[in-house]
Amino acid sequence: METHISCLFPELLAMIFGYLDVRDKGRAAQVCTAWRDAAYHKSVWRGVEAKLHLRRANPSLFPSLQARGIRRVQILSLRRSLSYVIQGMANIESLNLSGCYNLTDNGLGHAFVQEIGSLRALNLSLCKQITDSSLGRIAQYLKGLEVLELGGCSNITNTGLLLIAWGLQRLKSLNLRSCRHLSDVGIGHLAGMTRSAAEGCLGLEQLTLQDCQKLTDLSLKHISRGLTGLRLLNLSFCGGISDAGLLHLSHMGSLRSLNLRSCDNISDTGIMHLAMGSLRLSGLDVSFCDKVGDQSLAYIAQGLDGLKSLSLCSCHISDDGINRMVRQMHGLRTLNIGQCVRITDKGLELIAEHLSQLTGIDLYGCTRITKRGLERITQLPCLKVLNLGLWQMTDSEKVRGSGDSDRILLDPTPAFRVANTSTFVGSQDRLLRGRHGWTEANSSSGGKDASAGGGEGPPDPRTSGSHKGNEVENMVPVPLNTLSLRIYSEPPEFHVATLSHKND
Repeated sequence: METHISCLFPELLAMIFGYLDVRDKGRAAQVCTAWRDAAYHKSVWRGVEAKLHLRRANPSLFPSLQARGIRRVQILSLRRSLSYVIQGMANIESLNLSGCYNLTDNGLGHAFVQEIGSLRALNLSLCKQITDSSLGRIAQYLKGLEVLELGGCSNITNTGLLLIAWGLQRLKSLNLRSCRHLSDVGIGHLAGMTRSAAEGCLGLEQLTLQDCQKLTDLSLKHISRGLTGLRLLNLSFCGGISDAGLLHLSHMGSLRSLNLRSCDNISDTGIMHLAMGSLRLSGLDVSFCDKVGDQSLAYIAQGLDGLKSLSLCSCHISDDGINRMVRQMHGLRTLNIGQCVRITDKGLELIAEHLSQLTGIDLYGCTRITKRGLERITQLPCLKVLNLGLWQMTDSEKVRGSGDSDRILLDPTPAFRVANTSTFVGSQDRLLRGRHGWTEANSSSGGKDASAGGGEGPPDPRTSGSHKGNEVENMVPVPLNTLSLRIYSEPPEFHVATLSHKND
């Protein structure tokens, strides 16, 4: 006797539908009445975020979302009043309005007219018309908020931070990226330094201050005194931060991740302060800090040997610094040393010998490494991600012969993943990196320009979000369970990388 799928209990159908992606869940609901009823069970949609274009009235939209238990919403385009969303989603938990450039203080003010106790996360990133006035509304009516994203809201001032510190005591994560009017005074408000006016957001665990150019070491003093539970701190591109400020941070025992990328005034002395304190960091990024060198690696080995992730891209480090560091950093999982042009095969051999737990390494632009060093790196037992963008063969390797003798075949024992520069190798087709960026050739999709610069050459790695994409912790990996990486010698202006099956 055959049993048809239509005979399954609704509870079993709901369990099956729960494994589908959002689009397929919706398709399953259109098959028949029984499938629709099962697909509308709240367990099927648990944790799903609805992504909406609000262009015209749809009376059935929000009742349908609520019937499925959906409480997280992202607005992709906002051509109706925001109050339409708030009124339709009475128990909304998360509201993402990032990139809604037409959202104004007036529109947000009409939406938030009473307390919304269920809302826990609000994303206003790149809503550039939002000012301190909106933050007053948020502080008044969203007192249960735990996550607030304000990246790119460039009209926010210290007054806005005072309002946040007054009304959002439950806040755990705050993103203030590129809010360039903020200064030490505003950070003092968040840290509770002005208790007569505001208690502060003393429960903050994550704080992003990237590209807040007016901040100085005084802000770090406020943070160390008031935000003692902070676990993640992003200070990248904060040019006013110096070594003296790191002395304040060095005793924050709760801090686990610190980003100092492109903080130009940070040097070996600042790293010494961090290492000599009581920090228990698991992640540290000092990429593009021009004054960080080999001595910093010695300090890291002495006092920050618990690191799992370390980024040193474009720092002035050499094989000698690598030698000092690796002997004490056996737990390191991710190492980004892209554009460290003094690193040679000797450094890679030291890494391969001592960092046996390494799962990812960025060698972008390390022009002095050769086949010998790469062969050692690929023997790491746990390696899963390897970035070889802009790697070139040496002249001696180019003239060793012709045909297969020019070919370097990296055939590692474990399955690992390979990434390139601003784009990612997404198929087994050839990729040509020319003077104008990466181009996908001979692709089944018809070959297209994949460079981030749109045909204008590689992006500037010092700008936010460019070389960041080249680091192993941010790459979308390609599985190479049965693949090898082959790099062929070509004229200096480009090289060819081909992914092919081992049995080719």
